[in-house]
Amino acid sequence: MSRDDIIKSGMTQEQYWNKVSEHKVRQSCTSGATYALPAPFNTRKDVYERDVQKAVLKEFQAMTPAAWRIEAGGVLRGETLCASQMVGLPDIIGIVQGRFVGIEVKACGGRLSGMQARRLNDIQKAGGIALIICTKGVLARALAEYLAGTMMAPTCQGIPVF
Repeated sequence: MSRDDIIKSGMTQEQYWNKVSEHKVRQSCTSGATYALPAPFNTRKDVYERDVQKAVLKEFQAMTPAAWRIEAGGVLRGETLCASQMVGLPDIIGIVQGRFVGIEVKACGGRLSGMQARRLNDIQKAGGIALIICTKGVLARALAEYLAGTMMAPTCQGIPVF
């Protein structure tokens, strides 16, 4: 796309570069790559992800008023469903002790997508806390271990799994 094409489309240069970089990220991370969770979280159990997510959000909101669930969804434009948020954002976000926290909730036996792994790694690189939670009632321990630097949890693509 040339400079003239950008001007004709009504897109700002910043919008264009955001679109190009998001496209490159999608190409590199959504080629079907998924990552299995480490043992013992790699075996499916009779627990639904939505139930774990509700419990984790409730526990997080009890710890801090700055905790929110990200609603995944889309906008229907004509016959096309368009994403209403960036691909791969964590399920739950918040702030603890002045640090951004991104929590991806997975059912045991679930898989982490390439974009989810990338976003969680980006949070860590920026100084935030990124976690994958698979079981209820472990968030307080996970955050305490993370903040104390004493974490011994297994990891998936460099992200601790609890």
